[in-house]
Amino acid sequence: MNLKQNNNYLGTWLVREGVITQEQLDNALSSQSLKQGKKAMIGHSLIELGYCSEDDIAKVIAKRAGVSFVSLENYPIDPAALTTISNDAIKRYRALPIAFSKGKLLVAMQRPTDIMVIDDLRLLSGFDIKPVFAPDSELEVAIEKQIRASIEFDKTEEEIIPEEDILGASEDSDQKPAVQLANMIISQAVAAKCSDVHIEPYEKASRVRFRIDGVLHDVMEPPIKYMPPWFRGLRLWQIWI
Repeated sequence: MNLKQNNNYLGTWLVREGVITQEQLDNALSSQSLKQGKKAMIGHSLIELGYCSEDDIAKVIAKRAGVSFVSLENYPIDPAALTTISNDAIKRYRALPIAFSKGKLLVAMQRPTDIMVIDDLRLLSGFDIKPVFAPDSELEVAIEKQIRASIEFDKTEEEIIPEEDILGASEDSDQKPAVQLANMIISQAVAAKCSDVHIEPYEKASRVRFRIDGVLHDVMEPPIKYMPPWFRGLRLWQIWI
């Protein structure tokens, strides 16, 4: 659900909610008919004419859909919420997990009434989903920001220290990969407001999980080579924040 709503329905909704007047709607419809080529959506026409903003339209759409409106421009997105759904799913469904609310996962969506998408997200995340509606432009920016941040993190994880430096690092070096990785994990754990961190070693990688509101969330899987030798013999390393 976005600005590409049925022109008549969206225009009528906006008039009924007092966002625009009937005269402004008529002007916007007349402006559309004067344009050559592809017909613009009424929402875009109303914005171009200065009769309302994208937020105004999004709030009306959210109200009609029976969901909450959220502006993502200054929203404090919870880093832990972002870990509950993969980037591939975020891109595929155009849905961004932004917070936890009373045991449910708050997800900003383009189509907050799409039951099939909501059900898929519930299965993928393991949480009941509470959909919210955000302006299309803000949602697109937030999704792209998350994707870029994830790519940058992956690069950082891979480039913490080259393989040859890992093998030759001195035990008391402040630049050891284990120290850098530990600092990264602790920083993210504090930002996510988790109670404790679980780090489990495997043959080639380790699994890092944050416990938030009693539930463990997978956060990252750094290569085992970045961990100190003594850690590799453990079954679990737990840190309380």
